[in-house]
Parts: sequence; C-alpha cells; structure tokens
Amino acid sequence: MGEEKEETESRTKHYGKLIMKILTLVWRCAGLVAGVTGLGLLCMCGRNEKRTTAEANNDTATVRTEIKTDVEKRGESGLPVLTADSLGAVRVGMAIDSLPPVCEAFYDSISRIISESEYAEYVFTRRGETMFAVMDFGNGKVDLITLLSPEIGVVAGTAELHIGDTFDRLLSQRATQAEWAGYDAVGRWTWTNGGVWYMPDENLGNSEAARNLLKQLYDSMSAPDPEDFPDNVTIGYIGTGLPF
Repeated sequence: MGEEKEETESRTKHYGKLIMKILTLVWRCAGLVAGVTGLGLLCMCGRNEKRTTAEANNDTATVRTEIKTDVEKRGESGLPVLTADSLGAVRVGMAIDSLPPVCEAFYDSISRIISESEYAEYVFTRRGETMFAVMDFGNGKVDLITLLSPEIGVVAGTAELHIGDTFDRLLSQRATQAEWAGYDAVGRWTWTNGGVWYMPDENLGNSEAARNLLKQLYDSMSAPDPEDFPDNVTIGYIGTGLPF
C-alpha cells in the first residue's frame, strides 16, 4: 500500500508539472498573438487628407500579418515581413501610382532610379536608409519587391531571415529548394522557400572554397550542396521574384 501511495503521489506531481508547462506555453502564445496583432495596426498608410474612406479601408485590408509562434526571430523590429506577394501595404500587381507616398511604419519617401534598363526601379527609404525596392517591367505595376535593409525580414520555415544572415540558415530549412535561373544563354543557381527567392552575396573572398562555390553557382550541371558554402557566405538577395 505504501509503494502504491508513493507511486500515486509521484504521478500526481508529474502531471501537475506537465499541466503548468502547458498553461505557461498557452499564456506565452496568447501574448505573442496580441503583440503581433498590435504591430499590424501600426501600418496605416495614408496618401493625403483627401483620401476616401474606401481607399483607407483598402490600404488597411492589404496589411497582412502572419502569426507564427514557432518562428525563430532575430528581433521585434515592428516592421512588416516580406511574403511571396506583398510587403505590408505594397502588393505585387498593384499600380505604381497607387502606392502610398508615405507609410510611417516602414518608409517615408519613394525615389525612382533613372537608368538605361528596360525596367523602372523605385527605392523606398526611411530616415535616409534604403529599406526595399520595387521593380516595374513596363506595365506601370509592382512586378517585383526586393529587400535592401537587414531590418526587414522574411519567414522561411522556422526562421526569420534577413539580408546579411548566413546562407546556411536558409539552406537548413526543410522547404528550401535550388532553382536554376537561365537568362541570355547563361544562368545561375538561386534558391526558393515559400514563394520567395534568395541568392548568396558573391563577395566571397579569395579562398579556394570561395572560388569553387562561385564556379558552382554558374554551373548548370548541379546545384552547390550545403557543405560547399563557406561559413562566411551571407544572404545577398531576397525578393518576390528575380530581376532577370
């Protein structure tokens, strides 16, 4: 009887601890949901005082906030994250002239880059820092969104990735796939995850491993394996598509 009593007490203590852990996890998740929801309300983008209520509602409806309690985040910047088709109120397919000129949450000015390229590029800045860019391939619409600032992230699997993060963080995510991108009779290897495209920074240094990787990036026969990437290789490009 004594042994059964001790066993019963031991099980009771075990279940009690388990219940407390579950309640703690639920409480933390609830707090995270509330915090993320609050962030979504920050990006109320206004074009000017004459904007109609319908336009304001439309802008607000395009702010998409993904709640992921299992994502390893670098920090809570309060900025929207890039998805496969949007960055906050900026959406792939929307007319360039409908872009809000100011969005206090993540940009305060838009500049068009004048070049001889066939596409138009618009750079979005905040407090003098470049944040992201939009490309228009000729139809007056947002065709591509690319990140320029390490402050803005993108969710890939269980990680929130940024420009400048080590490339192995992307490669370690289960859904990451290598994609050969051919253009002008040549091409290069790129990587995708969740509809977002990535390329490594090619300022790799002069080591033998770096030179070998650079050759593999432009060899269509096979994509570089994760072990082919030196530890110093970082993410140099993140976008909703490719600029070529």
